[in-house]
Amino acid sequence: MVAFPRGPAGAHRVANAADATAPARLLIVSTMHLPDVAEHLDTGTWLAVRGPREYKAFPAGSESELMDSLVRAMQAGDAHRPDE
Repeated sequence: MVAFPRGPAGAHRVANAADATAPARLLIVSTMHLPDVAEHLDTGTWLAVRGPREYKAFPAGSESELMDSLVRAMQAGDAHRPDE
């Protein structure tokens, strides 16, 4: 049994170094509390997790200014509002 800390010091990959061709069994138990935000240090991608299978990925370089994002979100909401 091994435990990996959260954050950059934690595990990023688990491998069967003894024999990479042999099958291995692995049980992963998580203490993740949702919602959560994680950074994939290898790629620079940020992952926002709301629940099981509910997440959005933000690849490195896809940043935008907060106010610009909020304005686009409001405009998208207005475009989907039924005519009054």
